[in-house]
Amino acid sequence: MEAGQTPGTQIPRTAYTVFKVRIKNPDIQKEKRSGYRMIYYLKTPETVLLITIYSETEQGDISAERIRCIITKHESQSQTR
Repeated sequence: MEAGQTPGTQIPRTAYTVFKVRIKNPDIQKEKRSGYRMIYYLKTPETVLLITIYSETEQGDISAERIRCIITKHESQSQTR
């Protein structure tokens, strides 16, 4: 990966620069879709906030609304520190 590239697919309708990355689970001998999902927020070119990591077999897609709630909560907690 080159510097400045962002891995994954950007998630629309979050109002933030959020990406979903598929990660293969070596314990499952299925296709990549059976692996993990990592959701992250690219706040600035130097600041990345991990939103969540989950197994696709245990949880479906995370909604744009849920992502917004997580980021908003984090931002409000960061401002009070």
